[in-house]
Amino acid sequence: MVRVVIGCSVKAYLPKNGKVYSLKEMIGHGSGFFVNSNGYIVTNAHVTNLTPEECQQYLLQELAVKLKDDGEDFDTVKQQLKWIEAKPIYQVKLPNGESLPFQVLKSGAVFDQGKDVSIIKVDVRNAPVLKLADSSKVQVLDKVIAVGYPGLIERSNIFDKKSLLEATFTSGEISALKTLKDNIPVIQVSAPAAPGNSGGPVLNEVKLLA
Repeated sequence: MVRVVIGCSVKAYLPKNGKVYSLKEMIGHGSGFFVNSNGYIVTNAHVTNLTPEECQQYLLQELAVKLKDDGEDFDTVKQQLKWIEAKPIYQVKLPNGESLPFQVLKSGAVFDQGKDVSIIKVDVRNAPVLKLADSSKVQVLDKVIAVGYPGLIERSNIFDKKSLLEATFTSGEISALKTLKDNIPVIQVSAPAAPGNSGGPVLNEVKLLA
């Protein structure tokens, strides 16, 4: 299990005062898991899909504050701003606390627009992997366990740093086997999941459900 963390880095130039404003912020996280010992990880597309334009939007408020500190009104000068850089920051947090940059190899779309799956890769060897099960053999009322990193732990200040590295396990059952409009099969589970769990695996007694 890993935490998949995303953020944004932007640089904007204001000709009026000749200043370059550099901003960087981590904006969210999801969960993921190794499916190959050479660093291949599966998570959700909505966790990793982030465009440069979205990065600009995420950091506009912080940029406005910096401009105000320099005596500039954002609404007045926003048309003059030259965006030098706007890019996502991709990091994987391992359970041992190590942080690694990742590359998005293949990504689908968000849940209501396509297959919400993303394949990412980090530079690591001999990673422990989860074995994929045969989802066609799943039956309603099978016992399952959902694993992930709920965002509440990250946002709260009552937990220690070790707690950020520990995944959360919740139990439930296969509650239904359904099909989306585009004929994609889905497995509905009753195991509780919170924001931040996105991309985490669902396990049966011995294997990961594909």
